[in-house]
Amino acid sequence: MRNEDKRTWAEIDLHRLEHNYREIRRALPEGCRFAGLCKANAYGHGGGDVGLMHDFVLQVRGGGEGRTSAKQSLESHLMAFAAEQARVSGAAVELAAFERSL
Repeated sequence: MRNEDKRTWAEIDLHRLEHNYREIRRALPEGCRFAGLCKANAYGHGGGDVGLMHDFVLQVRGGGEGRTSAKQSLESHLMAFAAEQARVSGAAVELAAFERSL
């Protein structure tokens, strides 16, 4: 694939960006610092990391249900790590045994 075929155009609405930043800052406890970053396509997540982090902060503050629970998030990450181990080792990995091995 040619480099020209990989070009991406992004338009950033600075007013919305500022609004999002202020909302996240407002959700953080006093004295908590915020580090913003931008990742190209969020490593395949389509930019969803910002929404997930905002959701996480709201849950930590006791803001109710989020998109996923901490348990669901942990389980999905464990599955990803187990899948990587299976890929590298060439052998099936049983998730419960994998979790106990950590």
